[in-house]
Amino acid sequence: MAAGFVEWEGTAAREIALRPSIPQDDLETAMIALFEANGAPLLVDSVVDAIAASWNMAEVLHVPIDNLEEEMASAATDAEARDELRMLWQEIRALRVSQRQALLLNLRDGNAASAIELFVFLGIATIDDVAETLEMRAEALAEVWNELPLDDNAIAARLGVTRQQVINLRRAARERLTRKLHNTK
Repeated sequence: MAAGFVEWEGTAAREIALRPSIPQDDLETAMIALFEANGAPLLVDSVVDAIAASWNMAEVLHVPIDNLEEEMASAATDAEARDELRMLWQEIRALRVSQRQALLLNLRDGNAASAIELFVFLGIATIDDVAETLEMRAEALAEVWNELPLDDNAIAARLGVTRQQVINLRRAARERLTRKLHNTK
């Protein structure tokens, strides 16, 4: 499939030859920059790959949470695993707020990208639910969404604690989640 300007209709699409600085403000501006730099229709897959790479986007393949990694990795295709992921979300919501924040703001998938969106993508939580769980305004979550996962120092600054305390909070959250979920099986 090809993507490009209307006047290029009927012209063969090609791979991207030039990758200009791709604007981060919106998709339309980014695509126009790619088309103008290359001067020809482009293969849709190469456009998607270029924009995703420029915007530091990654596919969510699985979400490692210590012993829960296998359950979450299969959640997209397995109904039982989705139920387990729903239970995990409920247990996360039951954690102390500082533990929820330390865990969720740093939650990573197998590519080290944010894994919070897995809950949203699978319909287990809305963005508003995530914001509420983090005790943040939805607007505040939106402001940091593209920066997720946050590193321990950024989380520490948000919580007003030390980096080591963030690590300890996350460890305690994972241990509690592991105990709770394994006791329900």
